[in-house]
Amino acid sequence: TGLPAYAFWAKRSRQLNALS
Repeated sequence: TGLPAYAFWAKRSRQLNALS
């Protein structure tokens, strides 16, 4: 496996914040 769940969601949140 790669990144842990929290790291995955953390990156996802940052991307979503950047888009908003």
